[in-house]
Amino acid sequence: MVKRAGESPKRKGKRSRTVNLVPAVVDALQHAEALPADLRTVFGQALASILEENKEDRHAYEHEVVAEAEKAFGTVLSAMDQLHVAALEKQNEVISPAEHAKRTKAKKDAEADLEAAFKKLETSKEAQANCRKAVDDAKSHLKAVQKESTAADKEMQAHANKKANLSDLLANEFVALQQETSNTPTGKTAVKKLLHAGKEYDLDETLLTTFPLTCKKEPASRSDFELMMFTSLKASIDKQIEGLTQKVAELEPSKGQLTNTATAAQQSLERAQASLTAANEEHSGAHAAHKEADKAVTKAEDGRYQIWADMKLACDAQDDLADEITAFKETVQSFQQLRDREPEPEPAEEPEPPEEAEQEEVAAPDAAMEAAAEE
Repeated sequence: MVKRAGESPKRKGKRSRTVNLVPAVVDALQHAEALPADLRTVFGQALASILEENKEDRHAYEHEVVAEAEKAFGTVLSAMDQLHVAALEKQNEVISPAEHAKRTKAKKDAEADLEAAFKKLETSKEAQANCRKAVDDAKSHLKAVQKESTAADKEMQAHANKKANLSDLLANEFVALQQETSNTPTGKTAVKKLLHAGKEYDLDETLLTTFPLTCKKEPASRSDFELMMFTSLKASIDKQIEGLTQKVAELEPSKGQLTNTATAAQQSLERAQASLTAANEEHSGAHAAHKEADKAVTKAEDGRYQIWADMKLACDAQDDLADEITAFKETVQSFQQLRDREPEPEPAEEPEPPEEAEQEEVAAPDAAMEAAAEE
């Protein structure tokens, strides 16, 4: 705005020379977490200079800032009151007999939980031991069945091998000696094999004694009796082959049963191992639960003894908030003084002392009056 000629600026009233309350008022709003950050920034930057001015000297927008500050004080005080109410409720809760009873009960409950966890741990430990024994028993049973099955396999294989050897002996060495003499190296070997087989299977001793002599003769020159020796030897060997075949046949059912038993034993072992795995997991869980229950007992015991310290903390917190509210209300009063700030009154002028002549004129009538009084 351009000043007109001869126009003088408006003279502001003198500021108050009382104690400076502005910093405390501005600080109270600038650091109040109950207010938005941008509003606190405005108060921090503008409010101090505005409150330094007298109310009548402030511009319209400065009055708006003061009005917002007044609202802000109400908001902050309301928030502090809410915190104080919560702290008071917390204090009353902690110092009440119910709190002590609650903590005592918490300890008893924790001890009961610990006892239950211990029983469960012992039960899981026993179950784990039983499952381990079941696994060991299943392994032993499977091992025994496998051993028996292996023995049966070996026995069947031995009978089958003997049967095959005797069949080969009849098909090769026996036929060769029927058609040729034993005077050749091959013939002598064939006689030895037949005699060894005869002794192994306990064939007729007379037959085995005379058979080598018969084999030395040419096939065409052998007598009917000597030819009958070949027939008797073959019949004895066939009988042994038949016996071995019968033994293998007799072992087949038991071998199948042993196979089924071994399969069942293997499955039983697998089930026992699965049960042991589950028991191990159960025991681990029970052990962890027991450990946590033990910690809970310690925590509950600490909480029961901590009640006095908690009481002090709750009471101190409530007292501190009450003191803060009292101090803040004093700050509000300071703000109200600054809000309504008036100019400092002008000092009164003292009268000047009278001159000596005037004093003498005043004194003369007084002297005359005193002389008249004496007369």
